[in-house]
Amino acid sequence: MVDDNAHVRLILMSVLASVGLNKIRQACDGTEALEILRTRTFDFAIVDYSMAPMNGLEFTRFLRNPGSVSPHLPIIMVTGHSEQEHVFKARDAGVNEFLVKPIVPAAVLKRVEMLVFHPRPFISGDTYFGPDRRRAKRDGPLNMGRRSTDAFS
Repeated sequence: MVDDNAHVRLILMSVLASVGLNKIRQACDGTEALEILRTRTFDFAIVDYSMAPMNGLEFTRFLRNPGSVSPHLPIIMVTGHSEQEHVFKARDAGVNEFLVKPIVPAAVLKRVEMLVFHPRPFISGDTYFGPDRRRAKRDGPLNMGRRSTDAFS
């Protein structure tokens, strides 16, 4: 759990403990979290969007480098910024799930459930490595007819 606000960390820890998730490590920013990740493995991370000196986007981008300590670690981004711009930046950085404050226990648990029971495959491209950003289920071959360069019959 990575958040510069101790109160938010306490709330999130309480929500997770309510369903038996008790082995939780805390960090105040992305830099501290990366140090912790160098010594242990985790099932997922909950990361705040706005922190200093390393915010949640920088943490996610750093972690999603294929040579990093844990490039496939599922990440839930928590933020008070619900604007579409922030959601897209988080998605494009490689977060798995996005959660807007104020924190509601059911919403936190739903995001964790998505990580566990509906994980998205990781993809690698020229400019992106992370969970597949597409959520919609499509019939037929993956991506068929989705790009302007695709041939249509």
